[in-house]
Amino acid sequence: MRVRLALSLCSLLALSLSAGRALATSYYVTDLGTLGGDFSEALAVNDSGQVVGWAPNSRGYPRAFAWQNGAMADLGTLGGPSSWACGISNSGQVAGYAYTSNPGYHAFLWQSGSPNCDLRAGNASAINESGQVLGCDTDSSYQ
Repeated sequence: MRVRLALSLCSLLALSLSAGRALATSYYVTDLGTLGGDFSEALAVNDSGQVVGWAPNSRGYPRAFAWQNGAMADLGTLGGPSSWACGISNSGQVAGYAYTSNPGYHAFLWQSGSPNCDLRAGNASAINESGQVLGCDTDSSYQ
């Protein structure tokens, strides 16, 4: 019994040591900057290293941003003061949501060189490579 227990403990120790080596990875942290506020929060990244998220602007309002190659860009809103970017495809399309002037939240789709496309009520949380946006809405009248 003692021999089996000792072998089992040695085997477990050897497995845990080798597993620890296999799990070791290296990484680096990049400061994305801000939009004039105190912080920024990244919510998604694509294969090209483009990052989206939100950050308070100098007036304290949350604003959607896209970051690439060391530069952060404010993606704007849908007429209200606030927006959040939640997903980015490998082609650079961004999905998120913004507070509108109605008032209420609407999902949006952003692509470089175009104004935000209002996807109507609700919010968007992700986008795939085909440009399909994932989100939710509590109003079933929108199709």
